[in-house]
Amino acid sequence: MVSSASWTHGNSTVPEIDDWWPDNPICRHRGWGFQAIFIGGSARWFHIPLPTPVIQNEERYRLTKFFLLWGIEGDGVLGRVHLFDGPYLVSTTIEGGRDGYLRVQPYGYQYQGVHHQIDSESEFHIEAPHNVAFGMGISFLVGVGERTTRERPVFLTISTAGADYEPIPS
Repeated sequence: MVSSASWTHGNSTVPEIDDWWPDNPICRHRGWGFQAIFIGGSARWFHIPLPTPVIQNEERYRLTKFFLLWGIEGDGVLGRVHLFDGPYLVSTTIEGGRDGYLRVQPYGYQYQGVHHQIDSESEFHIEAPHNVAFGMGISFLVGVGERTTRERPVFLTISTAGADYEPIPS
């Protein structure tokens, strides 16, 4: 049973950018969240920290599921989502699949559209609750098509991210 839910605003999203790369997206932090505008075909990782209750009221916690409220408009896809606890990868990689479970999926389906509400494309269950040790974070890969240009950009928006936690049973 969920006893703690923590959320962070989308404008805490940061891109993983190599300064030398010519197709870096234009990134903007707005009052409503984060926006990246891609004007060339490429793929980029983004990262967003999750507020993490490791211990509350003398109880340790575990994460049961997490949320990433996002949108992609244009020729782009959310291709992979990773969940980290500090430096440790908790989840396997999503490579498609609509059931939300974090495991490698058959190649073919990738997430698209606008999902700034909790739905099957923005809610991610983990196969077993994860006992939190450090700080949790989501890393996700956005790929854009080769047809992406200044005239046909791809827009990524992140409005918020969060997670549900429960005490570890004694």
